[in-house]
Amino acid sequence: DEVIEGGQTMNPSTDDILTAVNKINAKNVFVYPNNKNIIMAAEQAKELADKNVFVLPTKSIVQALSSILAFDEDKSVEENYSEMYEVISEVKSAQITYAVRDTVVEDKTISPGDILGILENKIFSVTSTTKESVTNLLDEMVDEDSSVITLFYGDETEKAEADELKAFIEERYEDCDVYMHFGGQPVYYYFISVE
Repeated sequence: DEVIEGGQTMNPSTDDILTAVNKINAKNVFVYPNNKNIIMAAEQAKELADKNVFVLPTKSIVQALSSILAFDEDKSVEENYSEMYEVISEVKSAQITYAVRDTVVEDKTISPGDILGILENKIFSVTSTTKESVTNLLDEMVDEDSSVITLFYGDETEKAEADELKAFIEERYEDCDVYMHFGGQPVYYYFISVE
């Protein structure tokens, strides 16, 4: 119902979240922070709100999407919250982006233009292509319990490239259902979830 704009170094405040909650015409409101740095502000907004606010401590957009899909309108708010909360822990999430400056992170030397594979908010791989980065991430994320791989491609990724990557992933991880969607996000070539 409400989306609060944010991004790197632009985290919304408690007041921003409370204002969004108050705009929603409902007595029960679910809040998805989608960033570990926003969870505390969301919890504070919950305490200040005059409505029933349920904070689902998502650290990424893909966790939020998976959690939202678990909502069942025939169940109580509490049952939904419990099931939606549980889904969050079952989702592995990653992002593919690019470096804009020279740096060293842990043992990784990074140069402008390098493709960064970020797994659970930590730089996991530094490669020269998105396909190589996606492969490295999925090799780490997919295990015998995995059944669904979902990718959202960004506004700088061509549909043809996304379709080609989807076909490659389907062949490589044939025991998983693979979904590719246009996310339109800036900066990130792909958001990835594995469930």
